[in-house]
Amino acid sequence: MILHEAQFKELISNSGWINQAIDIAETLAIPNYYIAGGVVAQVIWNQLTGQDIHSNIKDVDVIYFDASESKAQRAEREASFTALSKNQFLPDMTNQAFVHEWYRNQSGGQVKPLTSAGHGIDTWLSAFAVGIRGRDYQIYAPYGLTDLFAMQLRPNSLQMGKAVYLKMVAGYTRRWPQLRADPWDDSSQDH
Repeated sequence: MILHEAQFKELISNSGWINQAIDIAETLAIPNYYIAGGVVAQVIWNQLTGQDIHSNIKDVDVIYFDASESKAQRAEREASFTALSKNQFLPDMTNQAFVHEWYRNQSGGQVKPLTSAGHGIDTWLSAFAVGIRGRDYQIYAPYGLTDLFAMQLRPNSLQMGKAVYLKMVAGYTRRWPQLRADPWDDSSQDH
């Protein structure tokens, strides 16, 4: 069992958005999916700090991996997911098989292609590097749950630069002043 796993599952079970997103992902049979990233961390932080469970959350991150998906299939999948969410929340769906393409187009930077949804999670800040799927809340947390519960941000230079990290820290600490953030270490190669 992962440290904090029972508390994590209890707090996640309180989120109607996350549970609805899991149900939709299962209904649509989205391959290798996780409800992950910001929404997971923010639901936990809101409960730890006594805020409304969905306060300060802009969207629900749904990541998956489907290397054979066409643009038309992606659009259809996103439209179906959005329709089933009934405007309860805004889904942010990302096929990790194509992150290297949109990253290059968006920032001009180069990243290596990912090999799975979990591989994408591996590149995130440790407090955000948590994905769940299924109503039994199967957890993928390559760095554990300690930083999430400690409200600790640490850089992860696997696919993130200093400017992006500092922007994220500024945005999240505005919304959750209790967060602590490690400085960027230019020699760091992982969390």
